[in-house]
This record gives sequence, structure tokens and C-alpha cells, in this order.
Amino acid sequence: MTDMMTDVSRRVTGVATLNKGGAGDVRARIIIGADGLRSVVARRLGLAHTQRWPRRLALVTHYANVGDVGEHGEMHVERDGYVGIADVGNGLTTVALVVPASRSHEISGDRISFLENWLRARPHLAPRFARAERVTPVIATGPFASHTRRAWVPGAALVGDAADFFDPFTGEGIYAALRGGELLGAAVYDALAARTRRDSDRALAEYDAARRREFGGKWIVERAIGAVVGAAPLINRAARSLSKRKDLADLLIGVTGNFVPPAKVIRLGYLWNVFGVEGGKVERWKAKAEVRSGVRSYHSTIPPFYLSTFSMIDADTFRSVLGRFACGVTIITARDDDGHDHGMTVSAFCSLSLDPPMVLLCVDRAATMFDLMHGHPHIGISILSSSQEAYSRRFADPTSDRAQRFEGMAYERGSNGNRLARRRAGTSGMPGDRTSRRRRSHSRHRRNRARRGARRTAPPLFPRRIRPTRAMMRAC
Repeated sequence: MTDMMTDVSRRVTGVATLNKGGAGDVRARIIIGADGLRSVVARRLGLAHTQRWPRRLALVTHYANVGDVGEHGEMHVERDGYVGIADVGNGLTTVALVVPASRSHEISGDRISFLENWLRARPHLAPRFARAERVTPVIATGPFASHTRRAWVPGAALVGDAADFFDPFTGEGIYAALRGGELLGAAVYDALAARTRRDSDRALAEYDAARRREFGGKWIVERAIGAVVGAAPLINRAARSLSKRKDLADLLIGVTGNFVPPAKVIRLGYLWNVFGVEGGKVERWKAKAEVRSGVRSYHSTIPPFYLSTFSMIDADTFRSVLGRFACGVTIITARDDDGHDHGMTVSAFCSLSLDPPMVLLCVDRAATMFDLMHGHPHIGISILSSSQEAYSRRFADPTSDRAQRFEGMAYERGSNGNRLARRRAGTSGMPGDRTSRRRRSHSRHRRNRARRGARRTAPPLFPRRIRPTRAMMRAC
């Protein structure tokens, strides 16, 4: 494609092409520019805009036999650029060096020597590349910091890197292309179905607005990171803070990975925690990313959407609130190879799929039943009623003996031999191959209205002496 074709009203009607057979043209109602960072469509339509700062170029290649490459990607930031290192499988490692565009004259002379000399000049990287072998050509790309004032004109639209690409540090290109394609697909459908040109243009304008709503927060974060990477004192300060505060690092990774809203880091409190003075109020704002479950404790590595940097509900209130949530309580049973019965209470039970019929159980890896469930082809699931609360407490007690749990319990054997609680309870035998067999159901009784804790005499959600704050309610 060499140029865009327009009519007298400057509406795009097609593209001019050049191939082995000569020049030609292709007509279409809507032209989509998905031709990458140096988009011809964007430049021909006058939509491309390159920011003056930061201006960077990248050299990308693959190496074999790089030393000490783990399962996590690496970013090494220096005063004159940064390099990303990541294992891509089959013994290959991607190496991407990003340097200021002012060094383009050095790169144009011999890009291979420039990359290898840059790596050898770093004492912490040189030993790792001593025996490395480059297996693909060195590709140069850039400059970056490309942005369009708007992503459409009458008859054409831009998507992916053609519409916006700031810097490769955060690696946002794939998500922006896929999500942008989803937004544009719906807009193009409406534009083609429109009866008038005005309605068609309105659909493309809505696509541009949707892009800004979807990526606006991420653009702010990307530009902030780009500014920090270019300033040595700021990046050093941020690196020290994030190495000490795992919760802050998890939030930033979540935002750059597009599974945490950007608003979580676009806050004065978060910026103060990363760049401010340590101590004082910062320690009181520290988020506790810790989930306690009985005997064991787990530390979060991926922050959920509700994780806040400076306001988290305390563990006692959190347990009290969720303890008053009405949920299903079940007893899971299985038999070992010696024919002995085992069982435990599971409240984390829900339906997962209708076709094929599947349910979801959440069991602690430290539980005895965990290995038994994995090694046994069938398990039994008994859904308890409100009158069987004593059963749920007995099977939930980790100190009780295996045999004592079944004493005095009315049960029946399922088709797979597992014990199933009887009387006022729906029961089912659940094979391990994700198929279900309904054994018995008593519909005249309510299914499982038992609460975890006292049932009808439960105290108020918050004790009288505790006044819930807004932060507590948001966390709930």
C-alpha cells in the first residue's frame, strides 16, 4: 500500500497499491490501519504524531546459552538505556536493548557490534553472555512515543501499534492490539450497518471514545514509567521501594499486565509510598496482602482488584463479615486403598459447568483429603441441611479422629462405595472424570441454610462499639 484514496469530501474510499504487476487500487467502505508502529495509513491520513521525548530505539534479537536465565523476565536499567531479557523456550532467550534515539548514528554503522559492546560493558551482564551465541539477526525498530490525536477519519480507523505505541518497557502492545481489535470490530459492524454516512462516522467516533476510556489510565502509567526510567535518581528510588514493598510491586505489575485497574497506582498515596520518605504514616498505610486459612498462611503474589495500597480491612473484621455470609456447606468423602472412609467439611463448593456437569471444590493442599481426592477416581458429596450443623463442625475439626467423625452419622453408600449423609440432605456421588450421578434428594426440606457460626442468633454485622469506615465498606 502506497497511499490513501479519498473523494471530494475527503472521505477515505480505498488504498493505492504497488506490486509486481504494477500500480493498482482497492476500494472499500472502511479501511482499517493495522500496519504497526510506522503506519503508512496513519501518516498518509495525517494522524501520526511522534512525541519529542522520550525518543528511543530498540535492537531485538535471540541468543542461545545465556547464563542464569530464570522463568521470570528481567529489566536492567542503565543511564544510557535498558535491556530486557526473557526465556522464550527451546533454549532461546529474547534480548531487547532500548537506547536514546540520539545514538542512531552509532547503530546505523554496525548494530551487531553496538549491541554486543553494550552488553560486554556491563559487569553484571558480561559473564552471562560470555558463552552465548546469537541465533537470529539483530532487528532495529523505532523511534517510539508514537501517538495519534484520534484513531479515525471518515471511512478509516487505526488499531494496535498504528494508533498508539509509547515505549516497550511495559510491554503493552499485544493487549492493546487485541482489546483494540475487539472495540473496533463492534464499531465497524455498526458502521457498515448504518444507513447514512453520518451514522457510520458516529460509530467510528464512538470507537475512538471507547479507546480513550479503555486505555486512558494505562497511557498515564506508561508515560510516568517512561519518565522515571529516563531519570536515574527516580528509577533507583523506585527500585529500592518496590524491592522492600512487595504489595506495591504487585500492584504495578498488575497494572502493566492489564489485570488491575490503573486507578490503583494513579494515587497520591501510592506515589508517596514509592518515592516519598520511608517511615511515619507510610508504615500505617502498608497493605497486608495476607490471607489466613486455619493453620496455614498464604502470601499474595497477584493482587486482586480490591487490594488497596493504604486501606485494608483488618483480619478480624474480614473474618466476621464473611462468616455471616450464607453459603453452601458440604461433606466430601472418599475411601482409601484399604477401604477406610475419610471425610472433611468443604464450604468452598459451587457449580462450575452445566455441559459437561462439573462442580468446583477448594481444598487446602495440606489437608489429608487433598492427596486422596487426586488419587481416587470417585468422591462423595453430601449437601447438608440446617439441622446437620453438628456434622459440619465435626468434620471441620482437624483434631478429631478419622473414625470418630463417622460415629453416629446416618449414612448410605453411594454407587461408588463412598459414604453419603442421609436425612434432610441432598446427596450425590461425584466421579473423578467430571460426570455426576444424583443419588438422592429431599426437596421438601430447605437446602443448606446453615451459616458458618450461629444461625438465627447471629450478632449484628458490626458490633456496636465498632463504626465501619468507608475503607472497611469498600474492602467488604
